[in-house]
Amino acid sequence: MASAVKSSVNFNQIEVESLSRLKTSAFLGILGSVIVAVYSITYYLVFLPNALVQGQVQPLPITRFLIIPNIVVDLIAGVIQLLVFYHARQGFKGLSSLNIPTKNGITGATILMIFAIVGLLGVVPSLIFLQSVALPSLTFVRPGPPPSPSSLILLGILAIALLIFAIVGFVGLVLVIISEYSLGTRYGEGFIKLGSILQVIPFLNFIGYILLYLGFSNSVNKVRSGTFQAPQQSQPVYQVGLGTLSPSGVARFTLYSVRSVSITSASLGLLNQQVVAQSISTSNLNPGTNVIEVNFGPLQLMAGSYYVDLTLSDGTSVRVYVVLSSSS
Repeated sequence: MASAVKSSVNFNQIEVESLSRLKTSAFLGILGSVIVAVYSITYYLVFLPNALVQGQVQPLPITRFLIIPNIVVDLIAGVIQLLVFYHARQGFKGLSSLNIPTKNGITGATILMIFAIVGLLGVVPSLIFLQSVALPSLTFVRPGPPPSPSSLILLGILAIALLIFAIVGFVGLVLVIISEYSLGTRYGEGFIKLGSILQVIPFLNFIGYILLYLGFSNSVNKVRSGTFQAPQQSQPVYQVGLGTLSPSGVARFTLYSVRSVSITSASLGLLNQQVVAQSISTSNLNPGTNVIEVNFGPLQLMAGSYYVDLTLSDGTSVRVYVVLSSSS
């Protein structure tokens, strides 16, 4: 009984921590949106009009009022964006370890992290290129000579590269939205579902992040308080709760089966190898709840979460999760 309680606590803890990561991601999204919005309003309604007025008296270089501010703000926004998708990816990974379908979110967040890193590395060279090559001596009052044909070609190549870059980033965002929307359905949170959609709409993504923050906050409270009931699994065989793994190499977990089927093989997934089971206590699964013990032999493992892949006689496979605690 104590083991079952410990497994339930571990299960809830992983779920709470993962949802908290997604909540942090939404909060950082709010912060980034506020910074960009304040900069845009201040720059285009205050600084730029003042610069144009001053430029009527004395020519002002575009570097001072366009390139440098954009570099600073883009770098700050890029770092925040990287943190947004890092926390989202960690949250999706944690939920995926509990058999919650968030693999699309992991893939999408990984793409967007790469998107943010490349953006951080490329924003300064791109803006300097626009100044020094495409706009060689542009001022507010006295424009310089028109760009050369080679400059226009380079500018066109840059525009195409940025377009491809944006399309890949959009695909990543769609994958994240799919996982977020499914989580909104799982936890019964309309805020998450609506917020995930608003992320992709310009000028409304700020509201989307706020709704996501509220939705994930509610989800954390539901799981932590024990009021959330996970939806019934549709698989014919699935794990109930979280299993345990002893230092002696015995994995113990509970499976629910809707029909009679047998386990033909079991392997413990480690970082660089798969450990094949030496014996299985009960290879035949009956309809209903089945407590299974699988012996992998003595193991030298650190405390943490591990998975066991089961192959069934009907050709399907089931992955179950077990925890090796430091007190085992």
